[in-house]
This record gives sequence, C-alpha cells and structure tokens, in this order.
Amino acid sequence: NNLHIYLYDAKTEQLTLGAALWRNGDRKAAVSAPRKNGITFRVVKSGEPVVVNHAMEHPLWQSEDAKSWGVHAIAGFPITQGNEVIGAFTATYKTPHTFTEEELLLLNMLSDHAAVAVKNARLFEGIDQRFHEMSALVELASLASLAALAPLVALASLAALASLAALEVPEALEALVTLASPGRKS
Repeated sequence: NNLHIYLYDAKTEQLTLGAALWRNGDRKAAVSAPRKNGITFRVVKSGEPVVVNHAMEHPLWQSEDAKSWGVHAIAGFPITQGNEVIGAFTATYKTPHTFTEEELLLLNMLSDHAAVAVKNARLFEGIDQRFHEMSALVELASLASLAALAPLVALASLAALASLAALEVPEALEALVTLASPGRKS
C-alpha cells in the first residue's frame, strides 16, 4: 500500500529515491536502495511495465529478505523521456491484491505524469543554475570598470557566455581578439 518513484542514472546505473508515499501518509522509502535483480531495476532495464499479483510465489521474492518485506503484489512502470528511461514508478500492496486493468491504466498515467514532473524539475534546476551563472557574470561585468582587469574579465565573461550560448570557444576567443586588437577598424 505504497508508491515509490526512483530516478535512474544510466551512467552510474544507480537508482535514487525521488519520492515515496504510504497509505498512512508516511514518506519514508521502503528500502534504502532497490535490489539490482528486483522489479524496479527490471522495469528500468527493460523499459516495460512489470506486474506481479502474487509476489510470495514469484521467484524474486524467495529470499528471506524479500519474504520479510511482506509484499503481496507489486506493479512497476518505467518513467521515460523520449526513448530514455529516467526512472521507475512502483505501487506495492502488503495485503493480497490483484491489479485491475483500470488500476494499471491509472498507474501508467501516473508514471507519465511523474516523467513530466521530473522534466520540469530538471528544467527548473537548469534555469536556477543559469541564473546563478548569469548573476556571476553580471558581478564580473561590474568589476570590468577597472581598466586593468577589463580584458581579463571580458575574456572570462565571453568564454562563459560562449559556453552558455553553445558557441564554440575558439570562435568566441577569435571575436574577443578582434575586438581587443589595437588599431582595429570599427
């Protein structure tokens, strides 16, 4: 009787808890980290939903640890962005339960909503980071009024702006050299 969202890092092949919610309102994760051979990883690796209505009879629940969890039914859904699996959404019952088609449809839709929420959170994180980078550039620009530091600050600012604007750094440096060259023609 709980829901979990785990986020997947393909580079490290690690899952980290994104959110948990139990029927009683508790938000603590059921496990510190999903098992590499468990349902959550299986969902992430396959990119397909996995539904187990009789967990106690399933091969993944034959270890003493798994039996101690008291899971009777679990359904897991991939959280995707495009073709990339970025996490898993799971619903678990600690009482006998058989997932209905309507429940599976609803849980699948919730995993789609989780994908949008993760994307928005990552976009916000990126915007926040760029805001801080731009604030630092504004601070650097205010220091540029000191004539001795102006070329150095301009170079650093242009390099930072070039990376933010996805320009090639050599092109940006060439533009700076052209601007800073004595006797250049306007």
